[in-house]
Amino acid sequence: MNQLCGSHQDNNLQPLLVDAKNASTMLNISRRTLWSKTSPRGPIPAIRIGRSVKYPVDELKKYVASQVADNKGYGSKA
Repeated sequence: MNQLCGSHQDNNLQPLLVDAKNASTMLNISRRTLWSKTSPRGPIPAIRIGRSVKYPVDELKKYVASQVADNKGYGSKA
């Protein structure tokens, strides 16, 4: 019955949004650096919910992927 009502909780759910502390930890950067890279100052979008700022996990992953793509030749001998 609980499954029919939608109250069944899936323990494998991942968060869609994280706060600045967790976002900076995920990116291995300081919160100050994260703030400087947050839109409109930088490329990382954020969502304001009330007084808190949240970062979409998918957007953090896209940011990392774009940095990897931009730095493919970094350190290689040409």
